[in-house]
Amino acid sequence: MPEDCGFSLRPLHPDDAARFAEALNDDHVRYWMHGVPDPYTEADALRDLSGPDDTAVGDLDPYWAWAMADAQDRLVGKVALSDREDATMSLSYWLHPEGRGRGWMTTAVTAVTTWAFTSSGPGLSTVRANVARDNRASRSVLERAGFVVAETHAEYRMGDGSYAPGMRYLLHLAESAS
Repeated sequence: MPEDCGFSLRPLHPDDAARFAEALNDDHVRYWMHGVPDPYTEADALRDLSGPDDTAVGDLDPYWAWAMADAQDRLVGKVALSDREDATMSLSYWLHPEGRGRGWMTTAVTAVTTWAFTSSGPGLSTVRANVARDNRASRSVLERAGFVVAETHAEYRMGDGSYAPGMRYLLHLAESAS
């Protein structure tokens, strides 16, 4: 990851709880992300920051998550890999309102997927991501990071529990190197 990109990737920790809750209470994040309690409290954030469990986020073993931290070490986003099936994992991410519009998520996604394809990472061959068709910002992140549309489907679950047209993006090891 470029040293001067404006943020760093680091482990999530309990001190992130307030900013985590701010981000997950943001209308934009809530619109696209299902399964978030309303309101999302700091207690919810502390539970989620303690790691995945069967009651909160399902069986995500293995699960890797990183905080995106600004120059003051404040949480500005989260990137995660979960749901391993053979050599494929799912990518998810969100940004705190203060982290938007800077290109940071594309940089973070590129760094995480580059690591994921290495032997020092999980050694994946494919990373997948599902997004709502109308989530242009998220689609742009994936496309700039080298992902390609694999399929469209009618079952993307929105923040309010409704369903909207969705898209599955894939990034394969061979494509990430080009």
